[in-house]
Amino acid sequence: MQITELRKEDREDYKKLTGLCLQDLGEIKDGMYNLGLHLREIKTRELYCFEFNRFEEFIEKRLDIHPNTAHMAIRIAENFTLKDFKAWGFKKLDFILRKLPEEEDRKDFLKSAQPVVETRLPEVITEFKLNKGIEDLNSDISRFKEQSGKIRGITQEEQILGLKRQYSVIKQHFLEYQNIKKGYENKLNNLKANLDEEIENWKNTAKDIDNEEISNFYTLLISSKDTTKYC
Repeated sequence: MQITELRKEDREDYKKLTGLCLQDLGEIKDGMYNLGLHLREIKTRELYCFEFNRFEEFIEKRLDIHPNTAHMAIRIAENFTLKDFKAWGFKKLDFILRKLPEEEDRKDFLKSAQPVVETRLPEVITEFKLNKGIEDLNSDISRFKEQSGKIRGITQEEQILGLKRQYSVIKQHFLEYQNIKKGYENKLNNLKANLDEEIENWKNTAKDIDNEEISNFYTLLISSKDTTKYC
């Protein structure tokens, strides 16, 4: 878009939205979500053309942030609500968006899952995808059981067998995930047990040190000619 094509009203909107973006960057709570909304409007209407040829140039020189951060903010504003943002935060919503590209999957996940710390999010999403995969296959098997005749040259029985095989694969993946999770729990328990053992060892060492000091003191008393001065 050429600068000459922009109207006076557009220039005022550009100034206003740019000011809001700078204000958003200084806000802690909802700033990044609002930033995405304002940047989306600037980009969609190409208001940045008042000063720059490219949107990324506007981001870097006018707002002094990385273009990746700006695009991430826009994606989050486009795909999530402010309520989602308040519950999950900026980085976790970006991770959810990358791991669950389908809108329906994201909605189901946000309905069923509780906000967790960032380090646990991959595990929670994996469990959700495995459970959803098993549920979807069960639904497909039930639906095909009700149908009759051939489906794309494959008989009903063959289709059901194929779905059952897929079901078995996903179920196996789920069991593997459970084993991995159990393995981490065992490692944690072993670490705790080792730590408890180390604490006991330190306690016993401290007692030994105390006993040695007492023994040395009594040795000194016995070897002394005048023991009364120690009493």
